[in-house]
Amino acid sequence: MVAKYSRAFWTANAAELMERMAYYAVFIVITLYLSNTLGFSDIEASIISGLFSGGLYLLPMFTGALADKIGYRKSTAVAFALLAVGYLFLGLLPLMLESSGLVEYGEQTVFTGLRESGRRYLIVPIMVILMVGGAFIKSNISASVARETTSETRAKGYSIFYMMVNIGSFTGKSVIDPLRHWVGESAYIYINFFSAALCVVALVAVLLFY
Repeated sequence: MVAKYSRAFWTANAAELMERMAYYAVFIVITLYLSNTLGFSDIEASIISGLFSGGLYLLPMFTGALADKIGYRKSTAVAFALLAVGYLFLGLLPLMLESSGLVEYGEQTVFTGLRESGRRYLIVPIMVILMVGGAFIKSNISASVARETTSETRAKGYSIFYMMVNIGSFTGKSVIDPLRHWVGESAYIYINFFSAALCVVALVAVLLFY
């Protein structure tokens, strides 16, 4: 059964597994990150995360068309590069704010001027980077599965694809709770580096094996 699917098929599914792990590890607690780490109110955090989610589902109609023009391999590599950068800066931004004396992180977060500072809005361009990268992934991976399967293998191929989605989402969600108990509220910062590393691994896999 393995022989019926191409290397590009397995690479796309492995990349999907890592992307889902990265996504759910971060976005299962994104409103807590925005409020507890960056000092946004609950309403502000909900608006930012809501706009992100809306854009993530709106943009694939455009990123999908662009992927058809530049090719799935290149657009998937661009997607994971954007995601890696986005997650990296999602982790670095709080550390930069802490070094500026606006906040202190530990088991509990102590705000010392961050809530009154406009620097926390640097999260917006970072979220846009993640939104564009995620939009490419949404259109590319499922299209890659369709392209790399035949009418005889497509049903099982999509079963494998959705299995990767479910395993990735379950694993990503499971990471944050023990980390939160281990390091406290600063877990919302360091989980982003875990997600960035996963996206780098996926990027390398796409460049080498897709």
